[in-house]
Parts: sequence; structure tokens; C-alpha cells
Amino acid sequence: TEDYSKRSDSVIAFMIAIGCEATYTNDDYKQKPTENSVQVAIGHKTLTGTTTTVIFLAINGMNYESAFASNFLVGASGDHQGFSEGKTVVMNALKTYVSDEEITGDVKILATGYSRSAAIANLVGREVSDAIAEEKVQEKIGDITLEKESAYFYSFATPNCGYYENGMISPDDARYSNIHYVINDDDLVTHVPSHTAGFVRYGQAIRIDSHNDDARDKMLWNVKRVFADYGDVLDMCDFSFKSNSKVSNPADINNDLIDAYFIELIKSREHYASSIQADLMKATVVLTEHKGLLMDFIDNESGSLANYVMNPDSLNPVIRKYADRWGASDSADDLIKAKDHLINGVKRVLSERYDGTSQILIPFKIQNDGLMIGLKDNAATLLYSHLPAMYYCYLMQADPNYAE
Repeated sequence: TEDYSKRSDSVIAFMIAIGCEATYTNDDYKQKPTENSVQVAIGHKTLTGTTTTVIFLAINGMNYESAFASNFLVGASGDHQGFSEGKTVVMNALKTYVSDEEITGDVKILATGYSRSAAIANLVGREVSDAIAEEKVQEKIGDITLEKESAYFYSFATPNCGYYENGMISPDDARYSNIHYVINDDDLVTHVPSHTAGFVRYGQAIRIDSHNDDARDKMLWNVKRVFADYGDVLDMCDFSFKSNSKVSNPADINNDLIDAYFIELIKSREHYASSIQADLMKATVVLTEHKGLLMDFIDNESGSLANYVMNPDSLNPVIRKYADRWGASDSADDLIKAKDHLINGVKRVLSERYDGTSQILIPFKIQNDGLMIGLKDNAATLLYSHLPAMYYCYLMQADPNYAE
């Protein structure tokens, strides 16, 4: 709904339906999102026949508008800054809720998130698991008893979010075995920020078998059945990946471009944080406030990719044209700045990929490069693998509880 005061109605209705005795949503859930908004809903119930309290923690991962910009708030060091700030918001909300509701004794926690909120949920899982392992639950959460076996964290379409280097607790450490994250290698979002820069997820991976034809067919069948009344979701059923001799699926593009060239794309993490980050965040806010502008551009201009990379200034009037069309004329300069950063990053990638090649020949290299051709041919469909409906229906077809 566009009525921000009602954005949390569905999650609260769900919590009430499963028997929650009290519910809470933070202020961010009730107002227009900003770059730093994190929308949190919490509820709790007592397990029948016990004195154990179950706390449900839901972090919104859909329709968060300008808050999408925090995905690009990587920071100069440590965990992804935007996701880490979100983790702090959630942990503070959880601690306040436990105190306000006077929850004590044995507790179980179930937390979940999707996409950006999946990254936040994963870091919350790490924070809670560390508190359990280090006997700091009372300090971090409240006057409760919480065991690792009673803390459950499930995240879907989970980006890399934490930072790991030698000497730190491994993201695969046994203390994190209660954390589960679902990923699809075809999903670009699950590759960023890249592990090549030290970024990680915590706990155990559940990988969607998206390259299994039978699993894919069942997933699409479930999409058509479950989302029959949602035309925009059903559109994904019609997409097909255009393969070539170098790339046969989206994962090939993600692996060969993001994972192989992430550092070249951003130059260095320090450079990104000081010189690129703010401009990308501004442009992201523009694009989220003018929905349709980006896809309109991709649908009509992706065929000119090589020309724009080699002649970036030629793209400026094109950007202004689309900005005018979508009512974003005053923000065209912000989009152009972001474009310059992106093209400079692409040029660093090309310089590395075609090392020793004359600048004159690079356009010809691009035109015959299977990876670049795959990127151009599939620009409009690469993010289909990130749709929550696809994750949901892949998991549904693998779960005997949903088998017909």
C-alpha cells in the first residue's frame, strides 16, 4: 500500500493470526522511507503448555524505496556499513521490546528477512549467536535465557554482509550453525559485495538448484499457481536467458564479472567509500523515487552498451532525456555523476580483461566477448532471479509439505 501508516498491517495481521499476544512496529514502518530506514516488526507468544516465550522478528525487505540506497553504503572497512547500521536498529528494537513487554525466562527467537533485510537478519543472527556463545545475552538482549538451539535465523536472497579476515571468528564457526541463508547463484544480489573483498555471510548456506531443469519447471508451475492474480509476477515465467559460447546462465555472468572483477570495478574499498559511494546513493534515491526510469533506459539503450562505454559523454544527453521523461530533470546531474563512476569502473574492468589491447580495438573486443554479449542480451532479465516469488516457489517445490 502507498499509505505508509498501513505498511505493517499485513505482517501484524500474520503475527496476530499465529497467536502473538503483543506486537510492535518501529516508527520507520509508519513513514516514508529515507536512506537509512529499517522497518522492524516484532511479536511474541507463549508456547502452549510451557512457560517458554517465542519472539518473532520480521525485517521488511520489500518496497523500502529510498532505503535501497543503503545497499551502496559499503563503508571503508569492516562489515558492510549500511547493513551493520540496520543490525544496530534491529538489536535496539529487540532489546527495547523485551524490556517493555517484561519478557523473562526461557525464550526462543525466530528472525527472518529478504534481500537487504536478509543481510541485516544475517548480521543480527551473528550478534545474537555471539552473545549466546560469550554469555552476554542479558547485556545484549535482556533478562532472558536463550540457548543457541532456540535461536533461529533464516534469510532469503542474502547479500554478503559481514567482513572476515584471518584472526576473526570464521563465518562457518559452529556457534553460527543456527543461522541459515538461502541463495541462488543466478541472483546478482547474492554476489555483492564480493567475497573477493573479504565480505561474507554467517551460518549455513541453502543453495537453490536453479540449473536443474526439473526444479525450474516445478518452480515456474508454482509461480503460476500461487501468483495467478499478480500479472507482474507472472511476467517472470516468460523470460528466457540468452546463452552463448561463454555464458549459459546468469551465474556465469555473476561469477565472471562481479566475482572476478569486483576490485577493478570499485578501484579499492577506500576509494569507493571516499569518492563513489555518496554519488551512487544519491542516484539510487532518484531512481527509487521515479520508478520505471531505469527499466525504460535499459529496455531501450542496452544495445548501445559498447558505444556508451567508449564514449561516455555521448550518454549525458540520453540520461537527461530519460530524466525529463520521468520527471527527474532536476536530478539529471546526480544520475550523470553515477554514470561516470560506473563507466570508469567498467573501463578498469576492460583494461584488466583486455590487458595489452589497443584502445581502438577494445570496442571490437567487447562486441565479440561472450560475457559482454551475455550482459547486453540479458540486461533486462538478470534481476528476475532475485524475485521473492522465485525464491518462495523454488523452496516450495523442494519441500514435501507442499507436494501435491
